[in-house]
Amino acid sequence: MSVSKPVVNGTNYATWFLFSLMASVTFIGILSELVPSGILPQMTEGLAIAEAQVGFLVGVYALASAIFAIPLISMTLAVNRKTLLLFLLVGFTVSNIVVGLSSWYQLIVVMRIVGGICAGIMWPMIAAYGAALVPKEQQGKAITIIMSGNTFGVSLGLPLMTLIGTELGWRTTFIVLGALGATIALLSAKYLPSIKGEKLTKSNSPWVVLKTPSVLLVLVLTFLSVLAHYGSYTTSHY
Repeated sequence: MSVSKPVVNGTNYATWFLFSLMASVTFIGILSELVPSGILPQMTEGLAIAEAQVGFLVGVYALASAIFAIPLISMTLAVNRKTLLLFLLVGFTVSNIVVGLSSWYQLIVVMRIVGGICAGIMWPMIAAYGAALVPKEQQGKAITIIMSGNTFGVSLGLPLMTLIGTELGWRTTFIVLGALGATIALLSAKYLPSIKGEKLTKSNSPWVVLKTPSVLLVLVLTFLSVLAHYGSYTTSHY
């Protein structure tokens, strides 16, 4: 049954499990994005393509997130949060497994775009999903736990995936990511509570928020910092 009010109290082990499970979603999201940068030489050799083409696989993922995030967030705002999250996890799983199995560069690019679209919807949605599960005074803690998956993904997950790609082949890395995504999806289907979506209004529309000058400034600064950040990933092998 769907609920629209806080359903956990933030003080027991079950609550920690729920938010750790949601953190695993952000973990898989950031890994899906960055993994090609760690196994760039292996993918270059395995696919017989230029390093710039492998670097593009990171960039196109981020670009798809940026382009499709706002319109698709608006379109899916009314969808049940759990249902939407499961759909996104299936997207991550399929895109990673297909990349791991395919030798056709064009198909790999398409799957990276699919993964990027899923990530663009997932990042803001999962924070709101987690916040809806707890009372207002505990929302900050809940979001912090959920977003810690990002930190663990970059600091621990990416080196591990790079090691797997180096020792067992780059395809194994993506298949492992796909298997991890499928596992998280199954656990989420079983344990995460169902939360109703929201009706799109002027107060919660992303398009209205974009009209705020301070928000636009933050977006520009974020764009420039992320551009520099990912530029270092995709050009460091030249």
